[in-house]
Amino acid sequence: MGTPRLRVARAPDAAPLSLDPASDLFRFSQPLLIESFPWSPEGGFVPRAEARLAWQSGALCALFRVEDRWVRCLCTEPGGPVWEDTCVELFFSTGEGYFNVEINCGGTPLLAWQTARGQNRRAATAEDLALLEVLTTEPARIDPEIAEPHPWSLAVRVPFALLQRVGRFDGPERCNLWRGNLYHCNENGSRPRWGSWAPIRTPKPDFHRPEFFGEWLLEGAPQG
Repeated sequence: MGTPRLRVARAPDAAPLSLDPASDLFRFSQPLLIESFPWSPEGGFVPRAEARLAWQSGALCALFRVEDRWVRCLCTEPGGPVWEDTCVELFFSTGEGYFNVEINCGGTPLLAWQTARGQNRRAATAEDLALLEVLTTEPARIDPEIAEPHPWSLAVRVPFALLQRVGRFDGPERCNLWRGNLYHCNENGSRPRWGSWAPIRTPKPDFHRPEFFGEWLLEGAPQG
């Protein structure tokens, strides 16, 4: 199986963050399916999860839309264990190490940079995380779990200045070919699930595997 590839559309800098895939920010973005769920039990629930990426001169933007069930959201502390909730994530690298941006459906984020899982890890502080812009259709906390069909959407703008504060980051003017993956998970719900855009070939769920990242080509960026 070859390396998955995608083109990250260049969006107007004035385009505001939006939950609408037809908005100025995302209307030229390629829809991507998060459809690799290798660790789900046979007959287990697999949601339909879609993501779109775009970039502006100072930020990376992502839009997730999930046709979900068994939705829960308990973590409201920035930097907390958001991956235990119904969550979407984007991991990416512009060179050395990689960033992991994880946001539960209620909009609570986590961001860190590391060279491998837990190695040389630098976590964003609450002050850093306040620089993220997040929109979501969901309340900050969902309890009890929603078992019925429940579609939801979340959008995030990740400023390049924040990435430079937290880890090793080369912007599009220096590197237009990034590597990354996109995820949906719900680790501690009644129906645990872990899915990715680029397939991960490990016996147990593990998103911190940059060797399985796909290629992200930032359109309109200088070649480098």
